[in-house]
Amino acid sequence: MDYFDYIYYLKKYKDLRDANINNYDKALKHWNKYGKNGKLKRYINKESDPEPYNCHIYIIAPIKEGGSYKYINDIVKYLERINRNYIIIKNKEEFDYMKIKFSNKDLLIVQNLHNTKITFINIENIVKETNINLILPIHDFYFIYSNENIKINIHKIPINNINNDLFKLAKYIIFPSEFMFDNFVNIIGYCDNYIFVPHNDNLNYNDECYIPKIINKQINIGIITNINYIKGYSYYIELCKINKYNNCTINYYLFGKVYNKDNFKTRYIHHEGKYNEDDIYDKLDKKNIHGLMFMNNYPEAYCYALTKGINSRLSILYTNMGAIGERLGNLNNNRFHIYYDINSFYNFIDYIIMNENTGTRNELDLDIKINKFYTELFNTK
Repeated sequence: MDYFDYIYYLKKYKDLRDANINNYDKALKHWNKYGKNGKLKRYINKESDPEPYNCHIYIIAPIKEGGSYKYINDIVKYLERINRNYIIIKNKEEFDYMKIKFSNKDLLIVQNLHNTKITFINIENIVKETNINLILPIHDFYFIYSNENIKINIHKIPINNINNDLFKLAKYIIFPSEFMFDNFVNIIGYCDNYIFVPHNDNLNYNDECYIPKIINKQINIGIITNINYIKGYSYYIELCKINKYNNCTINYYLFGKVYNKDNFKTRYIHHEGKYNEDDIYDKLDKKNIHGLMFMNNYPEAYCYALTKGINSRLSILYTNMGAIGERLGNLNNNRFHIYYDINSFYNFIDYIIMNENTGTRNELDLDIKINKFYTELFNTK
């Protein structure tokens, strides 16, 4: 098959669209199962383009977990909601198939190139050849290292091996926080294509604190991020050893994946495992969680889990770095506590004790709010 024109395939068969087959992956799966076996006429066409939008959207997105995955997934859901066709490119073979259709009206969103066999040079060359509009959403420092295949800590601010050739070719480089924007300016200088756009999210900020009643002198602290060497392991391994304070017992509820899980095994530590996107609020209520901790060894670029922490209206203890420090600092609420040393932890617990049984749980609007920048970008004809 030279090229599978999924757009023509879907335009030809309304019943496929009615069945929510609305992108390249779904259409190709249907073609492989039914179309090529003669149950439907074969449509392979390099010229036809009946889509009402002249601009096509291509997304290179191999990452399947974490904030980077959620960012792309929220965009994909929005595209499907507004009936925009898009193509997810997962490897070099698919990239080579798709690039023959690229034009200067199209969008190419590159999330990451890990395990795709697509290189920075491949992207640079196709942008030069076709003038396709390259969009680089920034989630970490991945794009400014010189070699995308070397073993690097993409969460650590780089001091060498800097690559900025892609940046010169991009239409937009999207930063979700001022922290990331400022760091890229300091590292490689300001570019006219830099744009600060917070992620599409469902923030429900309320000034008022909500802390449930302390029952049987049991204070329950939640951790709703993964725990690993990037996300606070060295802090949590010490803080979770503190289980008695001011005549109360302190319990820890870990929601997410835990690195070296065996090191977090005491009667005061409860492993709740991964949670579905918006189920966390019910889980926090069920476990009578009084406060949350967001500790980091390296700065975050945005942190979707923090949005859930803010929405919960619980007290929060956090390391004042990266986007977490920026976002909570901008809100300037006394229920948010910066961690400086062990005394900060005790102050956090004191706040919970003094404010227990405060407030009521409010209803949340959990629909993802799409930033105006994206609505304009994706509605371009």
